[in-house]
Order: sequence, then structure tokens, then C-alpha cells
Amino acid sequence: MRLWLARAALAAVSTYLSLVVGQCLLPYVTGTEVRRPFDTPFLRSSVAIAEELRAKGQDASPLLYPSIWLDEMLPGGPDLLALGSTSRQLTVFCEEQPDTPVVYTSDEHGFRNERVETSAVRAAAIGDSFTQGACVGAGKGFVAIMARRVGPILNLGQSGNGPLLELATLKEYVSGLRPATVFWFYYPGNDLWDLQRESRRPLLKRYLEDGFRQGLSGRQDEIDRRLRGWLDEARMRFGAERFTQLIDGESGSLVRFTRLLSLEPLRTMTQIARENASVDIDLFRRVMDNARRTVAGWDGRLVFVVLPDHRPVQRLPLLPRSNHERVLAAIRELGIPLIDAEEATRDVSRSELFLYSTSHYSERGNEIVGDRVLDALARLPTR
Repeated sequence: MRLWLARAALAAVSTYLSLVVGQCLLPYVTGTEVRRPFDTPFLRSSVAIAEELRAKGQDASPLLYPSIWLDEMLPGGPDLLALGSTSRQLTVFCEEQPDTPVVYTSDEHGFRNERVETSAVRAAAIGDSFTQGACVGAGKGFVAIMARRVGPILNLGQSGNGPLLELATLKEYVSGLRPATVFWFYYPGNDLWDLQRESRRPLLKRYLEDGFRQGLSGRQDEIDRRLRGWLDEARMRFGAERFTQLIDGESGSLVRFTRLLSLEPLRTMTQIARENASVDIDLFRRVMDNARRTVAGWDGRLVFVVLPDHRPVQRLPLLPRSNHERVLAAIRELGIPLIDAEEATRDVSRSELFLYSTSHYSERGNEIVGDRVLDALARLPTR
């Protein structure tokens, strides 16, 4: 009996250790971002950096990005889903290199723009944190690099955004400006997964209705008040650790190592695989058709840009990559001009594009992406 128990225990331990080690190999065989515990230096959370600045007398806030409001409700009034952050606010974005936090003062609607005169804007950019310029300094993101060549681009990228949040942003903040070109930056690593989560928010799905708006561009004072109210209330309600996790997700190598031991990456992969297998491509197509018709309504041009992923999307995966081909097919069927920056950077190593396996683009990576997108834009047929 004791021998049997010893063998069973040894088998269980061996299986567990195999799963732990196997998680570290997942990034090499999948097209999905999987965090590893040993590939990043110690980095501070945006919450911690904001508190350090506040202790020095600066009115700093961590970035309050729209996907927070998929699960949280803003206090102080009826349902409202903010798409920007607090206006004219010293905002702590992120840190992906030690002691080099990205901090900026937001524009009049809480986006990351510096001295952009909206009347002079001929193009707008919509996307997630990559579009927003995470985690590089002012003027180092690929949208800013593109703007140096083609003129001012209003950057409406927000961390965590997926297609429905981006459609909402288009309708709330771009329609009134009517720029000639709207760049829609699609990140294949998580945008479809984000769409699944976004589709569960009834208010957000209303943006598929023609004419629906919250009128956010004219409600900034209310948005600022309610965002600040939520921030004060959340600090007390959640406590320091839970609040940091809500804003920043996992933070620090020790936390990542603990989650590795708890098999969280493997459990997350199982969840992603299950959700990706049931991705609603028809919903994605409806979002993009709505965006196309919205931009065409002022005779503008919507350009769909596929950004480079951490792993080449053509790599043999555990997740169903047929979704990627279905995305490209939907864009082509809708007649939306397509720039595949993933394909255009196939000759560039991921170590040149990214700082490390779980980072955003490096400064050099942003330069490459910005230049390759504009080179491809010049080759698109004119209307």
C-alpha cells in the first residue's frame, strides 16, 4: 500500500512539473501571447508609479482605459461607458523597461495626443495599446512616426480596446472631424478575444445601430467627474493589491512565477482556445461593415492594418489560426483597403520588433512598423 501511494505521489509530482515546464514552451509553439516569469526585469505598476508621483505633489493618475468599464460601472449617474480617460490629466501609462515609465498629459478627451490641432487633422488612428504607443516615450510610437511623414494624425488608440470599443470610438470622436483617412489597427494577438468580451456589454453593442451615440465629445466635464469619483471609490473598495491587479493585471516577476506554479498560463490557454474556437466572425464582419459605412458617409477612406504579432500568425499553433484568415477574408469581401504589416515585417525578427516576449514594440520596432505601413499605403490603389 505504501509503495503504491509513493508511486502515485511520484507520478502526480512528475505530471505537475511537466505541466509547469510545458507552460514555458507554449510561446514557441503557439501564436498567442503567453507570459513567462523570467524574461522581464522588475517593473513597477502604473498604480505604484502614480502613487510615487502623487507623494511628490503631482496630480497623477494611472491610465483608466475603456475596457475597465466592461465590468465596472461609473458612479454618479446613469449608465455611461467612457471611451477616453480623464482630460488634461498627468497619466501614467506603463513601464516595460526599468525606471523608464511612460507618463503623459492627456488631451481634451483623455487620449494620448500632443499639440494636435484637430482642424488640421487629415487622418485618425484607432486601435489598442500598440496604437496608443505602449510603452515608448513621446513621438516614439508608430502613429507618431507615421505623422512625421504624412502630417498630423489624431491618435485615439486605447489600451485593451477591441473592435466594438474601436467602433464606438470612431462614432463618438472621429465622425465629427471627418478626416480623409481612418487607420484601423488590428492586433491579431487578442482583438478577437477582446470582441468576445465586449459583445457581452449591451450598451456597447448598441453602436451597431445606425445613429446611436452617447454624445461623449460634449460630456467631458461629466466624464472627468465620474472617472475621478470611481478612482477614489475603487482605491478604498478594492484595497491596494486588488486595485493594482484591476488596473495593471499581473505585475512583477514574483507574481508571474507564482501564477506559473498555479498553472494559470495553461488554464488561460484552455480558456482562450475554448473562446477562440467559438469566435463570432459574423459579429466582427458587422462591426467592420458598420465602420466602413460610417467613414464612407463623409467620403473618407477606412484602411485596415494588421499589426505584427508576437509570433508569426502562420506558425503551427495550438489555437485555431483559421480565424486570422477569416478576418482577412471578411475585410477583402467588404472592399476595405488592407495593409498586412504582419506580412510586410516577415523578414524582421521578433527580437527586433519587441523588447521581450510579453512587451509591446521597442522603439526600433515602432519605427519599422510605421515605415512599413506607410510604404504599403503608398502602393494601395487610389480611389
